[in-house]
Amino acid sequence: MLSNNLALLFVCGLVCNIAEAANSDGKEFIFSFIRDQFIPLSPAATTTVIVIPSTTDSVCTFKYTQKSDNQVVSRKNTALYGKTNEISLNINEVISIANYTGNQFFDTLSKDFRIFVSCTEEVKLIGRVNDPINTWGDLFNIPSIQNGGTEYTLSLPSTDSSVKGAIAFLPIDLTSSIDINVIGYSNGQLFSNKSVNYKTALGQKQYYVSIDLYQGFNYDFNVTLTITASKNIMLTFVSPWATTNNVDSLCGKTCKSDYLTFMPISSTKKKCNVLLAKPDQRMITSDFTTRLYVSPPNMGFDCNEVLKITVFDNSGNTEGKDEIVSNIGLTTLDLIDEIAFTSTSGQMSTYRLGSILQPGDAITSYGHYGHYIPSTAEWVTGTTQFFSLAKDCYIEFYADQNGSDINSIKLDGIILSSIKHTKKPLSVLNSNYNQFVADIKGYGLHKFENGGNYVLYIVCKNVNGLYDSQGYLTAFNKRN
Repeated sequence: MLSNNLALLFVCGLVCNIAEAANSDGKEFIFSFIRDQFIPLSPAATTTVIVIPSTTDSVCTFKYTQKSDNQVVSRKNTALYGKTNEISLNINEVISIANYTGNQFFDTLSKDFRIFVSCTEEVKLIGRVNDPINTWGDLFNIPSIQNGGTEYTLSLPSTDSSVKGAIAFLPIDLTSSIDINVIGYSNGQLFSNKSVNYKTALGQKQYYVSIDLYQGFNYDFNVTLTITASKNIMLTFVSPWATTNNVDSLCGKTCKSDYLTFMPISSTKKKCNVLLAKPDQRMITSDFTTRLYVSPPNMGFDCNEVLKITVFDNSGNTEGKDEIVSNIGLTTLDLIDEIAFTSTSGQMSTYRLGSILQPGDAITSYGHYGHYIPSTAEWVTGTTQFFSLAKDCYIEFYADQNGSDINSIKLDGIILSSIKHTKKPLSVLNSNYNQFVADIKGYGLHKFENGGNYVLYIVCKNVNGLYDSQGYLTAFNKRN
């Protein structure tokens, strides 16, 4: 009996601390690196992919079309479990340039910018583009292809420039062709409606859209897009000059811009006038946040249902405030302190305009980043491995009551109660949720352990200068 117990303890010692694979992890991936035509590229600029195996070593094959000669290349790299695996790709061969044409939604076919990754075992992928000389770059989660979809609604983050951003379309299937329709709105008014059909074989030219809008020196235009594809796709979005607001005078003490990029999540399908049995609930605080962008589910073109969310903050209104969700992605929630919303109307894909905020005024920002905000039903549990830069980085996580015991949460094997951190009880959603922030030091791989339900973000400031921040969502699950 004693020998059996010892055997069980030995097996647990081998496997209990192994990271669990979230639905954002996987074996098959597609992504791209995009930069703006107006952003210079220095000799020190790099494009890398961090491969984090979930349970065991993995061999990953990278396949892409070289920019120099349009040849398809394939390379294999072994990613070791529990080690930092940062794989460099030749930036001149993999990064694509998004061009803009004055005051229009510009769409075109360009050299194939897709990068396919196929791994023998479950892994997490993090993309990184970085130019330390020209002081721009970002980190972004690369979700596995199981998170692709045919419908997207996307609101572009604010910028005090006419250049609003670019979207690269990433068809997953390589066997035939695809139809894509992109409807663009400026301040809620229809501005563009374009459709395209093109071949998706590797090496064929691929489709992207870029948006440049102005009226004289007025750049105060909020841009939203609704995207429909005939087959599953993923997207890469880039905003080269993100700012706190479209108007300089509303940015606080400074309106410095920052490059951000992330991969949006597709809209979930919803039956018209059918409510969710379990509400969609999301939360964030203003510590690293300027604004949330809320997108509706995919109800089809013949549904006129009015979608609503109930918004809670720390104003003391326990009933919350109902808000109608725009069916074209115009709904935004500006942060003052903490905020959360709940909805039975459907799953509301939500994105954060992340910011390093100046203490005291909660407006002035020193760098921006963007990423998806999962619902509480998409939170993860157990162990999450993640990548961090060497300094000025934080973990920010939100947890339910079961995930808020600081004596059982571990960061790199050390219990949280022994690490300098902040814990903020949240008064939203009538539940016991908490937000935690702690410094993380050391370039490379780290491990976070929590037996409750949680969502974990990485935020880094002063990356390539005072006005460059980088951040990403580490993992998420799909709602059942």
